[in-house]
Amino acid sequence: MSFYQKQSTDVSRLGLKCPECGVSIEKLPFKPRRGMTIYCPECAKKRKQQK
Repeated sequence: MSFYQKQSTDVSRLGLKCPECGVSIEKLPFKPRRGMTIYCPECAKKRKQQK
């Protein structure tokens, strides 16, 4: 039995920064879309817990 493992997408060339803490975002487990707000893993986790 094999499990699907998400591959990281290198987004370092895009110069993305987390809007909450300002940390640079180098890799994502998905391909970002134009206009999408991207958070670092720590801030994304905090936002998820607040919902």
